[in-house]
Amino acid sequence: MNVKGKCLRCLETGHSAKTCKNQPTCYECEKAGHRAGSMMCTIYKNLVNQGRQQMIAVERQRKARERQQSSGRDNKQTLTHDQESDEAGSITEAESKAETGQRTNQALIRQESNFSNFSTDSLNRQDKI
Repeated sequence: MNVKGKCLRCLETGHSAKTCKNQPTCYECEKAGHRAGSMMCTIYKNLVNQGRQQMIAVERQRKARERQQSSGRDNKQTLTHDQESDEAGSITEAESKAETGQRTNQALIRQESNFSNFSTDSLNRQDKI
């Protein structure tokens, strides 16, 4: 509706809203009893409700994205933790293998030492015979 040159309160011509004594009239729905921008106006009320529904939908989408991103971060953290555990396990296995190798080397050295002692002892006995 074109309100140019009309009273913004009652939408009649010939006076201004400042001096208007008439009942207010909505320029959205053109019904008397309320002003535009009032929740009594069905057009304005529908627009406000549509805006609220859109805001609610946008908020739901934002929260859904945050949950997806959060679960993605949790999965990455779990993978990283699992990878660290695997790496720690690999280090432990490597350390275990090294310790086993050291024990094997020590056992071989003892055996060689015992063998050389045995050989020396046997040679000494043979010399005595």
